[in-house]
Amino acid sequence: MLLSIVVPVFNEEGNIAHLAERVLPVLRSLNVPFELIIVDDGSRDNTWTAICEASRAAPDAGHRR
Repeated sequence: MLLSIVVPVFNEEGNIAHLAERVLPVLRSLNVPFELIIVDDGSRDNTWTAICEASRAAPDAGHRR
């Protein structure tokens, strides 16, 4: 079983790190394989950069580009 959480975001540069900080501990506590998929829906700010930074900071959350 793989638990996949998909979160679409648009111009959420300032909230990506907070999202990861809140969601990842809960997912880790479930003790099942998981991936957190954050989809940049055409943002015009630095949302994609924030997603990449969050991805590097949480290697257990899956990496797909």
